[in-house]
Amino acid sequence: MEAWYDLTMAPHLITEQQWIGYFKLANMPLHIDYASVDEAMKTLQIKTAWPDLESRMMNLQADLEAILDQFNLTDVAFEHEQRRIVKYLANALAPASFKAVIATKLTLHGNKK
Repeated sequence: MEAWYDLTMAPHLITEQQWIGYFKLANMPLHIDYASVDEAMKTLQIKTAWPDLESRMMNLQADLEAILDQFNLTDVAFEHEQRRIVKYLANALAPASFKAVIATKLTLHGNKK
């Protein structure tokens, strides 16, 4: 009966895609505890042992998505929290001098708006 109120149609008229979308909504968190996500993201670090930049960035992105998956936030974060994701990635950069340059560039870019 709950689906009838949410989808506003009789259950026998609901398509398979609508049912799939309805049940996928159950995976979306109603309240997001970003304090625990922020704490988990402190472990995110770029691995400089990889020889090329593309490998380093792909590995960093995979690690970021793995942490977001732990909190079931991957879709929500990429849709609504782009600034937060950029902050996480910027904090994961190394060495410190490179990280400082990127932080300055992000601050300057943020102040443009």
